[in-house]
Amino acid sequence: MDARLQKRYLHLVNGHLSVVQAIAAGIKALPAAGSAFAATQATWRFFANQRVTLGALVTPLRQLGQQSCAASDSPYALIVHDWSKLDYDGHASKADLVRLSNARDWGYELTTALLVDAASGAPLAPLGLAVRAADGVHTTEADTPQRRRSHLDQVLPWMQASRGWDLPRTPVHVIDREADSVKHLRR
Repeated sequence: MDARLQKRYLHLVNGHLSVVQAIAAGIKALPAAGSAFAATQATWRFFANQRVTLGALVTPLRQLGQQSCAASDSPYALIVHDWSKLDYDGHASKADLVRLSNARDWGYELTTALLVDAASGAPLAPLGLAVRAADGVHTTEADTPQRRRSHLDQVLPWMQASRGWDLPRTPVHVIDREADSVKHLRR
């Protein structure tokens, strides 16, 4: 990422920082933006830029995770794997929706590898993200859309990728009961 693009990226990221609780949901107002429309247009232009990759966007989050993890009192770092449905029923303008659970359930599927402080349980940073859309799975681990995998078949590649995230603590991967599969646990 060149210096000009990185400056825009940092401005965009800093615009979302606030003093509210770390796990509070929602986008924060951008400082010094002339209007909501101007901020939205600037964000759209940034994300439409072909030089901005998901891998580049996740790099500062991983750096934050490394720093936060190093400050932890625990010798372990929890990486929580989870999947969420992003429902967009009735959004005719979205041409890349996928069928989620039934014929009337359309949207996207978000996969997250979230770093959590093992001592306090506080979320530290998302280290990996993937969104399933009609053209494949867009992930922080690849520059092109990947083929769809079952939830359990996604876990091992995330575990292998986490070795390259340079965490200063021993990672422990946490998955809910959905991952209760002896075959996958043995892998």
